[in-house]
Amino acid sequence: MAFGGPFSQVHNPGQSLVKAQRALEESFENLHATWKESVEYYEGASVGDDAVQQAVAVALNEPLTSADSYSKVIAKALLKDNAQQDTISGRTKVCMSKVFPVLSVVLGVVSFSADAAGLLPLKITANALSQVVTLASDEHSSSVAVIEGLEELSDHQQFLNSFSSLNFELDNGTDSILVKATNLLVAITDFLRISIQFLQKHFARRVWDKVTTDDVNAAMKSLQNARQNFDRVVHGAAAAIVLRRDNEEVTRKALDNMSPLTFKKTHDDVVRNRLDKSGKWLLEHPKFDKWLHGDILTLWCPGEAGAGKTVLTSIVVDHVDSYLKSERETQPDKRVGLVYLYCRFQNEAEQTVLQFVPAIIRQLSAQDLSTVGRVKKFNEEHPRNPATLTEYTTLLAEVLDSFSAVYLVVDALDEFSKSEYERKLLAQELLSLNCTRTTVRIFITSRPDRDIAKELGGEKVDIEASDTDIRAYIERVIETNSVLKSWVRRRPELRPKMLETIPNKARKIFQLAKMQIDHLIIEETVEDVMDALDSLSSNVNDYYQKSIERIESMSSTRDQNIIKIILKWVYYAKAPLKVDEIYHILAVKPGNKSAVRLQRNVESNKELGLETFIDRSAGLLTIREESQIVSVAHPTVQEYLKTLEATLLSNAEEEISERCLTYLFLDEFANGPCLSGESLDYRLSEFALVKYASSYWCDHLRGKPEDNATLQNLALDFLKNRQALWSSVQIALDRRYLRPLKTVAEEIPGVIVAAMFGLAPIVNRLVVDGGGVEKMGDVLEGALDEAIGSGHEPVIKFLMDIGVKVDYDHGRDITDALQSAASRGYDDTVKLLLKNGADVSARGQLDYYSALHRASASGHIQVVRTLLNAGAQVEACDGEDSGPLQIASIGGHTAVVRVLLDNGANINAQCTRYGNALCAASDAGSVEIVKLLLQNKAPKVEVNVEGGYTYGALHKSSEKGHETIARLLVENGADVNADHALEAASYKGHMAIVKLLLQNGADVNAQGGENNNALQAAARGGHEAIVTLLLEKGADVNAQGLEAYLAGNALQAACYYGHEKVVQLLLKNGAEVNAPREIYRDNYKYMFALQTAVAEGHVAVARLLLEEGADVNAGSKRQYNALWAAVNKGHEGMVKLLLEWGAAVNWDKEHWRKLRAGECGQIDDAIIELLDSHPRVRGVVAELVGLDAACRFELP
Repeated sequence: MAFGGPFSQVHNPGQSLVKAQRALEESFENLHATWKESVEYYEGASVGDDAVQQAVAVALNEPLTSADSYSKVIAKALLKDNAQQDTISGRTKVCMSKVFPVLSVVLGVVSFSADAAGLLPLKITANALSQVVTLASDEHSSSVAVIEGLEELSDHQQFLNSFSSLNFELDNGTDSILVKATNLLVAITDFLRISIQFLQKHFARRVWDKVTTDDVNAAMKSLQNARQNFDRVVHGAAAAIVLRRDNEEVTRKALDNMSPLTFKKTHDDVVRNRLDKSGKWLLEHPKFDKWLHGDILTLWCPGEAGAGKTVLTSIVVDHVDSYLKSERETQPDKRVGLVYLYCRFQNEAEQTVLQFVPAIIRQLSAQDLSTVGRVKKFNEEHPRNPATLTEYTTLLAEVLDSFSAVYLVVDALDEFSKSEYERKLLAQELLSLNCTRTTVRIFITSRPDRDIAKELGGEKVDIEASDTDIRAYIERVIETNSVLKSWVRRRPELRPKMLETIPNKARKIFQLAKMQIDHLIIEETVEDVMDALDSLSSNVNDYYQKSIERIESMSSTRDQNIIKIILKWVYYAKAPLKVDEIYHILAVKPGNKSAVRLQRNVESNKELGLETFIDRSAGLLTIREESQIVSVAHPTVQEYLKTLEATLLSNAEEEISERCLTYLFLDEFANGPCLSGESLDYRLSEFALVKYASSYWCDHLRGKPEDNATLQNLALDFLKNRQALWSSVQIALDRRYLRPLKTVAEEIPGVIVAAMFGLAPIVNRLVVDGGGVEKMGDVLEGALDEAIGSGHEPVIKFLMDIGVKVDYDHGRDITDALQSAASRGYDDTVKLLLKNGADVSARGQLDYYSALHRASASGHIQVVRTLLNAGAQVEACDGEDSGPLQIASIGGHTAVVRVLLDNGANINAQCTRYGNALCAASDAGSVEIVKLLLQNKAPKVEVNVEGGYTYGALHKSSEKGHETIARLLVENGADVNADHALEAASYKGHMAIVKLLLQNGADVNAQGGENNNALQAAARGGHEAIVTLLLEKGADVNAQGLEAYLAGNALQAACYYGHEKVVQLLLKNGAEVNAPREIYRDNYKYMFALQTAVAEGHVAVARLLLEEGADVNAGSKRQYNALWAAVNKGHEGMVKLLLEWGAAVNWDKEHWRKLRAGECGQIDDAIIELLDSHPRVRGVVAELVGLDAACRFELP
């Protein structure tokens, strides 16, 4: 008899599991045979295949209560078969519910779909249980132990459900759990078999006469032992499950805190609407193949609007993903990442370099969980204030270090930002990633753009919609559109005409082909379609104009107005709008303050269905299914709508402002900001538009709409209504720590908010209404502060012109304002402040930064020029002697560095933190700045000076893996032996740089640096290939380090970190397995490699050392041998290993006291049991195990 189960699902099951499976098969065969013989003499109720299948189906549908659900069906089937035996079926149900969880995990009933082979053991078990209970019920005197044994089984249902939900992926735990579960099931089946034999012999003496009470007791004992073993492993695995889920939650929070941007929904939206097998031409292009796994690192794919760039991007993402999955199957240890970014013009508010870099970090960290700890620490280091770009890029370099290669796919770079500076900065940051140790392959799409082409350089493939893809799209529309399909059926010649005409008229632009088809479909007759094909326009705007004409000609004024409202909001939206937000927009009525009435309007709108209006927009609007974002159907629609700003879209901003303010006046918000997170969550969920309205009402109002008297009055009423205003501010600023806001709402007037939002005419009105500067002096100073911090020059100018002084309550003055404006890049504000007396050379009180420092750090080139023209000192130093040049260099701001040098900055000026500018740029990985500095003719930059915190440019570039920079430095005279660069590169695993340094004469045995020497550094880092190379180049395998905290040799370093392959390599090349540390030889706890490996719990390494002749009893003068270390650290497996290799337990009572009070708190019982068998300690253990765990003793 053979049966299925999860064993076939477990990859590479161990021998213990295979052995347990065979025992279980044999046990089931014996039980089945016993049951068949039993029912011949004493027939009881039994279940058939149908009942078992039904029970399994019920259990699978109710996983949380599967044991009880399964058992109920079985019990009911037994009761039906023997109506008088409800007690038997009831007791069978109780026992079955205890047995089923074990059956489920072993046979796969819960985890996997049951098959015919898997049902047979279930039926055997159910029938055997029924037979045992039946026999026991008729033989009371012999039944007590039998029933109690089964009913005392532990119920592991909840745990096994959790375990199954992890798909048996618990690291190092799967085999152990399955083995123990299988052994328990063997014990259960054996117990059932013995019980049937024992109980039936009272009715048929000829059968199984040899089965005695001792046999039953022995089976019971085996059952109890198996249950206890399973309980033990369940307890450990349950803790592992909890830990795993806790870790998953920690990971999720760390990634969310790093960046909310994932781009997955955008990707899924694109994939959902693309044609199967489209884009094949790009995947087969020779340059794409070279980009995927050849020598092209950056591939730019420009294409006209509508050419299908975004669809092709999604195809590339999925293709690379599939490629990497296949690669991982053959090379599981190879870490290659995939990152994708979709730029959208609608998302400009969340598209900055400072937001995209952490988004890249998030995606990479999610693919290598070993980096999550660093990300979490980074978040903790920046709890409130956002990190700088330099800090983010430094973290990105660290995360990249975990990957051998990364594929980075970016769609629509031209839509990233309206700011040319931001687009250029993003391109520079992306390209700079190839200066790290990791190979980063970058794929970018955009419209044709000379600036982007200049920035990216490299190879390109022009994107245009292929005729094959366009024809495939036409075929799909014909098959899915009922009207078009019927026309083609009536006029077969229509299909070939469409397939020929549309690709020719579409001009390789997919969006144009789509619009052509959309407008053919709305023709009234097939003859009209045939005629329209002959006059198809090749200008996409012609079709958009026809769409507008269709909307304008709608018979329903309501439908026409609704579509126009949606178009206006979507066109002018400052952030993407979702379906629920649109429903609330349409529900706003002028003058309505009733939240109840608004919600009724929302429900009425939902009954109409937003999809109806989107469909009637004639191809102008769409709903992204995955994200539920309502947007224009294509970027070309946005461009077309721009031509309608003075007609169809006139006064749109005024209308939007009015709806936002009307919404914020709802009575729901009249009581002020929420005082609990729960109430805030309720407000955000029930009032879908409140987040957008709170965040952007002022942006829509600023400018021309402010001149509208009605809107001015509405805004003034809102700003004077403190409760409504601060309800809005709370949401706009995302303030979840809420109780202080109640006080803030009562103390801070609306004029400060208006100034913060840059509403100059509104501020003017509020000042007039408030009595001017004399009555509002302090308040207006606060307003000026907010205007400066936000860079609203018209408000700043107005307030200064009426006599408001920059004099903050917290002691800051106009100089601090200048620095604030400079750091944010507000050039007009900087000029205004300088004109009003700000000191261009003044320093901050804490960091001693000047305005020039701050502008240089942030890369604001225009502000830097303004400050220099105003007399800023180019050689000014901060509190750590850092000048603007070093700060711009560490920030990677090439243009700023060039301007500073042109204005006389000392190229070789040194500072404590960064060294000179070359050191700073080398540390940051800025190839362009390094080139710029090296090319400076007079004076020449000093290449070999020490950098900040003792290390120079070559060391910094070598440590960070900036190969291009390291090569430039060596080519320009950097001394390869002056700065421990080889040691730094070896530790970090930068093979290319190690080779570069060795080729240029680096001393392979040089001592110094943080890891003593290159070999010890590579061994510590676990870099086997670098260790091999260093040994080939003559590295002394037994060289001792000079630094106390890393004293010892390369073997001891590798043992400490558990790098087994490196240990093997070192031993193979002559490492002395019993060499002691030379530094602190008499006082260090762990003097030998074996002690080190044992203390750190590396069993495989310890076994290897013992096999290579390590002295198992070697120790320091402080008597800390390897066994002492294993016991002290609580490593039971290590204790077993060392005792097997003859470790002596030769400690005195004082050593035992120290162990008992040591860092592991209390010696595990299992370790005590192991050691108690040793004759030297047998009497000592019993006396010492009861000592107070809190007791501690000084070590000698």
